[in-house]
Amino acid sequence: MKNILFSLIFITAISSCTESFPYKYQDEKQIIECSQIDSKLIHEALYSFKNDISKHYLKEIKEKEYLDFIYSYNQYIYKGAMGNVGFNEIASNHTLLIVNELKKDGNLFIKVEGNNRLNYQNEFVQCLINSIKTEDIKIKIINLIDVDYLSPEVMVENYLKTSLDTHVDPSYLMFVALDTYYLRLLDIEIPENK
Repeated sequence: MKNILFSLIFITAISSCTESFPYKYQDEKQIIECSQIDSKLIHEALYSFKNDISKHYLKEIKEKEYLDFIYSYNQYIYKGAMGNVGFNEIASNHTLLIVNELKKDGNLFIKVEGNNRLNYQNEFVQCLINSIKTEDIKIKIINLIDVDYLSPEVMVENYLKTSLDTHVDPSYLMFVALDTYYLRLLDIEIPENK
């Protein structure tokens, strides 16, 4: 009996010391089907991106009572892909927690010539690319990877032209979010009060 009681106390103590991630969007529909990464975290990353972008670009539009992601995404995508956005102003505290978790996967992002890049060879990223429904954009991404020329800056016009596709293709939207948003947040120095 003492051993069982000791075991229960030990397990309770261990589990209370490890903080679990504060998920906010797990009640939302799971739409990413690639399983080579923590699916709960990537789900959280997608919805947090959508929420951040919506809140940031709609803050001036007072009459809107809902978050219009399509409008917000179209405002974001060109400057976001070029890296010309105040990412630290857009990112919520929740997104910053997600960034810290994504950093723990040492293979999702890599350094290329001193700059962070999405690792296009990563199994999860490859799954996202292969799951893109818009065949033209999928082929363009694959071809640019084959010649080692893919980057958000190279894809910016394509991201802009295919912005409506991201609204019906969650794999494409997740790829764009990682390639243009989370990538840029890796190097941002976050103020203490954020």
